[in-house]
Amino acid sequence: MENFARKKLADDDPIVDGSPNCVHALGVHGAELLTDVGMGIIVVTRGCRVVFMNSLAKGLCASDRGISVNAGSLVSSDSAVNATLNGHVRACTDGVEQGKSRLPGKAIKVQRSGSAPLMLLVSRYESSSVPDNHGSDSSMAKLMIADPLKKRKMHELHLTEWFGLTRAEAELACALVNGERLESFSAKKGVKISTLRTQLSSILSKTGMERQTDLISLLTRLPTADGTKLLLMP
Repeated sequence: MENFARKKLADDDPIVDGSPNCVHALGVHGAELLTDVGMGIIVVTRGCRVVFMNSLAKGLCASDRGISVNAGSLVSSDSAVNATLNGHVRACTDGVEQGKSRLPGKAIKVQRSGSAPLMLLVSRYESSSVPDNHGSDSSMAKLMIADPLKKRKMHELHLTEWFGLTRAEAELACALVNGERLESFSAKKGVKISTLRTQLSSILSKTGMERQTDLISLLTRLPTADGTKLLLMP
């Protein structure tokens, strides 16, 4: 584990605090699972020190994108957002919502210049407890980050395995979930629009949906995997 923790962190690697207590508290396997939800995930201490960050979150957290990691802590370039972020993290880690586990967490919108805002959801990281080396920062919070403009990485093979779609049908379904229209997809692939309508009809039948909007709603709720690997920070 010590040698693994000393590996150099590449630009596209996820971030994990490599201290033994943090690794023990999070659990390496649990952290690996967090990288596969298809959404940016960050785990922070009460003081917003980053303990874990998957590669999707790392790509979204840059100084020019409204939120970033500075000296190991999660910060926003907007002072109001920064205050809100710290307040929400403290509220979650201090157990303000204990006994109210059904509450959906604390929502934050981070404005970005020239792009759609990032959507953050802060909630208590229930299974965490980091003793000793983090002192009063032993409780942790989980942040989920979404970019509304980021295309969903849906895998055609998964749609084939789940619903029995053909390869062509799965390819069309993946295009539709990312906002492609039948007309543009027809021009791009050189396939007749009538053929695509037949494929769409078959997709709806196999998935049990009645309308294209219902299909898109279904596909956006399915799990995806980004295939990232876990590395520990030195």
